[in-house]
Amino acid sequence: MATYVWLDPSANGDDILPLDTFRSRIPKNVFRNICIDIDKAILQYGKMDSHDNEETRSRFIASLFSEIVCLFGNAVVNHPEGLLDSEFTRRGRIEHHFYAVNSISIVFIEVKKTLVVGRRKLDIIGQVLAECAACDYANSKVQHWVPILAILCDGERFEFLVYDSGTKSVYSSGVVTGLVDRVGKPQLLLLSIKETTEYIFDYFLMAYINGLRSFGHKSNLAAARSKSKKCASTEKWMDALARAERAHLLVREAAVLANKGDIQKAEEYAAKGVSELMESVLLVPRKTQEKILESCWDGDECVETAFKEWDGGIGRV
Repeated sequence: MATYVWLDPSANGDDILPLDTFRSRIPKNVFRNICIDIDKAILQYGKMDSHDNEETRSRFIASLFSEIVCLFGNAVVNHPEGLLDSEFTRRGRIEHHFYAVNSISIVFIEVKKTLVVGRRKLDIIGQVLAECAACDYANSKVQHWVPILAILCDGERFEFLVYDSGTKSVYSSGVVTGLVDRVGKPQLLLLSIKETTEYIFDYFLMAYINGLRSFGHKSNLAAARSKSKKCASTEKWMDALARAERAHLLVREAAVLANKGDIQKAEEYAAKGVSELMESVLLVPRKTQEKILESCWDGDECVETAFKEWDGGIGRV
């Protein structure tokens, strides 16, 4: 696989370029919802040390990012499947591919119970890069280009990778500590969840911004071909991109402020950043998916009272 992703097979991965990772602060109200999701996952599947297969671990790990994905409306959509049908991907490994604005495969999470070292680890990295190449090829068929961002994790350890066909480069953060779960020390788990989800949030923001930039560029090209000054959607793409970039700056700065101990100001920046992100999502020119149940029932009264005409039969009124 190495020669297909611009690497030297004899280097054993040492020629993969270093990647800096950053945190984007998650406001406390959003983080509270993440913790609720994780508590529900623990009730359903048990704590991490009791997970005995990859699918259980995958379902647990999904609780880390489900609330984060919701921040993007349906501008980022999860397709939990592999693009490649290979022997390696059929060994109980669960993958989550994410598509920006329903078109571009931008991020996927490859879940395995235990990250290994040595030759076996290189095999795993090779499969991740093969999936990245498949994503890149899918993008090229619809004339989009974005770096493919990948997260390889087992819950306790994470590795962030970038596959960039534009510069023919591969980058890796190396192994980053993930969730730390120790008996009698729930505060360690809580703090490690905060750190891990903020790394994930930053990655999703980068992926979303890359998608907006690609669509905006494509819209500009379409305008040039039609000899018009702008396509109707171009300005919306650019406005959405500008707000997303501002959101990213705010939440990254919030993480820096929190690290310096200025928590109150960090929370203010994080809240402003998430607000900017939501404004960006509203500007994206695409068909939106409404919250179907929430739109017809606000929960103030029992559903049977709210819909008295329903006679108890599915689909009959």
